[in-house]
Amino acid sequence: MHMISYTTSCPMITNGRKGVRWARGCLEAPACCGRSLSVAVHICEFMKRQFDTLTPMSSTSKEGTATPRPSQARGEGLESLLSNLQSQFEHHASKSFQQDVTTQARQLIQDVDRHKTDHSTRVGDIKERIRVEHPKEIRTRLSPEIQNQIKSEVQAATKDKIAQHYKELIPIPLQKQHHETKEQLDLARAAFINSDSRRSNSSIDILLDAYKLDRLKPVLKSDGKPSELWPADLNSLLAYDRKNLSPNFQAFTPTHTISPLPLGQKKLNR
Repeated sequence: MHMISYTTSCPMITNGRKGVRWARGCLEAPACCGRSLSVAVHICEFMKRQFDTLTPMSSTSKEGTATPRPSQARGEGLESLLSNLQSQFEHHASKSFQQDVTTQARQLIQDVDRHKTDHSTRVGDIKERIRVEHPKEIRTRLSPEIQNQIKSEVQAATKDKIAQHYKELIPIPLQKQHHETKEQLDLARAAFINSDSRRSNSSIDILLDAYKLDRLKPVLKSDGKPSELWPADLNSLLAYDRKNLSPNFQAFTPTHTISPLPLGQKKLNR
């Protein structure tokens, strides 16, 4: 409807010959008068319809044969022009479509190339980050754990190494040495106390009654403790019978012997 209203108001339609020339101008230069090829096609169709409706198709001659009138010839010319316009319009349309497809393909190729470039740039950035930044972050995060692990490994290796050479370096375990040393010290202390007690008790004259009430210094048992049956003085000792003396003999029976002193050392309780 819009195209029909345009063609009826176009001044070139009033003269068929001018309309044909104008349509041919549109065909040769599609941008002529600011119109496209489709406008020229519609104008030719409208002009053909006008000639078909206003002019009879033919007239009869005296011989009875139909002769075409000038208006009919002009209509046939317009029809031929219309067919040419349509074919050339289709040609231009297909050519324009091919150009559009080519332009779009080029644009897609450019977009793909741009995407490849961006992708390569991003991949390069990621590789650089993995190569430079990530090792630093990993070292920063794992440094305390690595140090603790190294410390634990060194301690374990040192402990195993010492355990392997422990028997070579220390034939007797330290705990056993400590126990034996304490035992030897207890025996030496008891021997020293007993030596002093025997020296003091041996100075008492058992024949004099005045000394029978003097206290006897206790002699320690083999375990280093004083005996409960130890007599307080000579009177108590002389009052013991065989039954009371037997436990004392058993309590003071030596069960430990002190190792002999090295050469060059003298006994203290001679």
